[in-house]
Amino acid sequence: MNFVDSLITLFLLTLLYLSAVKCAHIPKEGWRISHDGAPGYNVFVLQCRRYQALWAERGRERRESVQKHTRATV
Repeated sequence: MNFVDSLITLFLLTLLYLSAVKCAHIPKEGWRISHDGAPGYNVFVLQCRRYQALWAERGRERRESVQKHTRATV
C-alpha cells in the first residue's frame, strides 16, 4: 500500500511541476537584467528618504529643545 501511495504522490508532484513549467512566463526576447530595480523600488527609496528627512528633522528639534532646557536650568 505504501508503494501505491508513493506512486500516486510522485505522479501528482510530476503534474504539479509540469503545470508550473508550462505556466512560467518566459519573455520572447530572453532574460535581461534590468538595472532599474524591482517594480516599485523607486517609490520605496523615495519613501525611505522622506522618513529619513523626517527623523533628521525630529532629531534636530530634540537637540534644540534639550539645549534650550539645559541653558534655562544652568
